[in-house]
Amino acid sequence: VGSGSYAQMLCQNKHHLKAVAQSLGIPVAAGTTLRANSASPLTVPAGLVAPFFVKPARFDNSIGDRVVAPICGDAPAALAAATRLMDVGVADVLIEEYLPGDEFSIVAANDGVWRAECARVTYHGQGYFGSVAKDAGTYRCEFVWGVREQEMIAQALRLAESIKLRDYFRADFRCDMSGQPKLLEVNSNPFLISHAYDELAAHHFGSRPAMFGAIIAQSYTRQAALFSKSSAAAR
Repeated sequence: VGSGSYAQMLCQNKHHLKAVAQSLGIPVAAGTTLRANSASPLTVPAGLVAPFFVKPARFDNSIGDRVVAPICGDAPAALAAATRLMDVGVADVLIEEYLPGDEFSIVAANDGVWRAECARVTYHGQGYFGSVAKDAGTYRCEFVWGVREQEMIAQALRLAESIKLRDYFRADFRCDMSGQPKLLEVNSNPFLISHAYDELAAHHFGSRPAMFGAIIAQSYTRQAALFSKSSAAAR
């Protein structure tokens, strides 16, 4: 059950994933990746405008926001935060534009076709929600069904099909000052026991156990088809 190795690795590499998304016409948050082993001085490109959001370029954001405050008002503060992350072993750090607008998560599960909804994120003062908060059992969201939200769902599913995500995923978007949603990242392994997935399950499957059963059944169907194809090729 779940996505293959290629999709998993791509989703953990935020910079490369956003490059793929851009190639599909999906707007993304602008950013730059700094590497700890680089021979060049650490700098923020002149075209990248403050404020900034600093986070690990790979793996979960919560690794970073436990070490530094990720929202930085200027380039020196962003570089200091990036250096601190590198000091604790984060080899690649992403500095991207901090988008001040609404944030949305697209949650999706597949029972033969993708079932997806758009959940609005509500803040509690800090200006962002880390992945740990989004996946927590106490986290609450509200589904929204406007034109903008449907476009985010369409973009997330287009990206999912392109990189061969399977069974479930969560895609995070955030809006700029003009209200334009931009992709932040995709989690190919979201916590399925969460409020967002409970709401998705109730809306499309009837219950959480029914959703789990449908995902597992779809995975078995896919694996059986691959086995049958490989067996036929071997004969």
